[in-house]
Amino acid sequence: DKGVAPLKPDLERIAKIHSKAEIADVAAAMVDDNVLFRFDSTQDFRDASQVIAEADQGGLGLPDRDYYLKDDPKSVELRKAYVAHVQKMLELLGDKPYEAAAEAQTVMRIETALAKGSMTRVERREPKNLDHKMTSGELQKISPDFSWQVYFTKVGLPSLGSLNVASPGFFKAMNEELDKESLADWKT
Repeated sequence: DKGVAPLKPDLERIAKIHSKAEIADVAAAMVDDNVLFRFDSTQDFRDASQVIAEADQGGLGLPDRDYYLKDDPKSVELRKAYVAHVQKMLELLGDKPYEAAAEAQTVMRIETALAKGSMTRVERREPKNLDHKMTSGELQKISPDFSWQVYFTKVGLPSLGSLNVASPGFFKAMNEELDKESLADWKT
């Protein structure tokens, strides 16, 4: 059993963040884990012979946005169980129970805000709803508090001209949370 050893490099990287601008650097370093959002390559909706970069909604610990937003008893219970799970994971990482409980609520609050900005499964079934080709500068305008140039450079695409932004509403919501939430809460 390796315990938390495999997580140490990522946890140390997060602990060293001194400003929100550095969140892009950490997200890029953890791109394979889809931290905060998904970033990969996809077929260009407008030209199937082309493969382009794509930024898409993500950042959720639960499988889908509806897990955060439905009001039925099963969904409410599932959210309670998820918060308890997050708290237990934070305790296993060494946080005191009262700290871990507050941090788990922070995780749920931020993830719920990201879920609200995410498209539903039904909306995502329509390909035209996922087709938002734009320049990296246009993406920067949608989410100006995220350092996209730093991110693109760190993932090996320093001169990325255009990409598909599958869920622009998600990136607007992400930006609102970057602006609103404290650095400490983002580190959590």
